[in-house]
Amino acid sequence: MGSALALSMIAALGLVVGKAEPAMASNIAVSPVNIYLARAGASALLTLTNQGSDSISFSVHTYSWTQGESGEIDLAPTSDIIFFPTLLTIAPGESRNIRLGTELQPGSIEKTYRIVLDELPAARTAQTHPAMQVRVLTRLSIPIFLTPVQTHVQADVSDVAVSKGVLSVRVDNPGTEHIVPSMSVIGLGASGETTYSLGPHQLWYILAGGVRNVNVPLPSKPCAKVRTVQVVVHVDSLVVKKSVSTPSGACAS
Repeated sequence: MGSALALSMIAALGLVVGKAEPAMASNIAVSPVNIYLARAGASALLTLTNQGSDSISFSVHTYSWTQGESGEIDLAPTSDIIFFPTLLTIAPGESRNIRLGTELQPGSIEKTYRIVLDELPAARTAQTHPAMQVRVLTRLSIPIFLTPVQTHVQADVSDVAVSKGVLSVRVDNPGTEHIVPSMSVIGLGASGETTYSLGPHQLWYILAGGVRNVNVPLPSKPCAKVRTVQVVVHVDSLVVKKSVSTPSGACAS
C-alpha cells in the first residue's frame, strides 16, 4: 500500500525520529531515544526523568517490531529482550533507570524491538473532580536494535512515476540495518533549470529488508513547465537519484 506522505510532514509514528538525543513526552524526559545491543549478554540503561509536579507510574513491556509499506508500526509480544523493572513510579524531579539486555547472538540482519511504557491512571483523591478533569495518559515507545554481525547501509529507489500531479516512489532498504533516509524532489524544465525543489525531509525508519511507498503531491503552479521530476534520497553519505520524464508536464489534470 502507499502512504499519502507530503514532504512537508515527517511521519511521527512513535517517540523517536532517529537522533540519539534526549526526548520529551508529557513531562517525562527519556534518554537515550535509540537503544543498541551489540552482543549476547550486553545491557543498556534507559533513563526516565520526571520534570512535572506529580508522580507518574508506568507499566513496561517489550515487543518485536516490524513495519508495513506505509511505515506503520507492527508489534508482537516477545521474550527476546530482558528488562527490569516491569512497573515503576517516578516522583517529581526523580530519575529512574530501566535495565535492558538480551541473550540472543547477533545475526546477519539487524533485529528490531520496542520497549513500550504505558502510563497508569493516578489514584483518585477526595480533591479529584472527574467531571472537570480530562487526563490523557502517555505512551512511550522506544526502539531497540540488536546490531547485526556486519553492517551494510544501502537504499534503492524505484517505481518513480507521476500521475495527476502526484509523484509516487518506492524506497527499499536491502541493507543489514535500519536507515532513516531523507528525500528531496526536484522539478526540472526543458533546459534542465530547476522549477521547484521540495525537501529534504526525513521518511522515518525503514527497517532492514523493508520498503516504503511514498506519494508526494507536486506544486501546481509550475507543473506545466516540468519535463523531469528527480528524486534524491540521502542516507548518511549515500546518495541515490532517480528521475522520471514528464514530457507533457506534471499537472493534476
